[in-house]
Amino acid sequence: MPHKDGPVLVSQVDRFDWDKNVRFVNALYLFGYKAFGSQVMKRKGQPNKTLPHVAFTNGDHDNHLHLQGYQPNIQDI
Repeated sequence: MPHKDGPVLVSQVDRFDWDKNVRFVNALYLFGYKAFGSQVMKRKGQPNKTLPHVAFTNGDHDNHLHLQGYQPNIQDI
């Protein structure tokens, strides 16, 4: 499935790097994003799971992540 300049990488394919995506979402959370929208990750032979801090899941979020609830902790120094 081409998408603009390259193939779409959906969360159900073997090339999806779970660990890197977890680190990415956790970094965004520490930066100030507090809620995410994604879908349940379903792969053959593995238990279904969701990325950390996912507030809602939806079946059409298999190739993108929604960032919501930006709440930065800003300190004036």
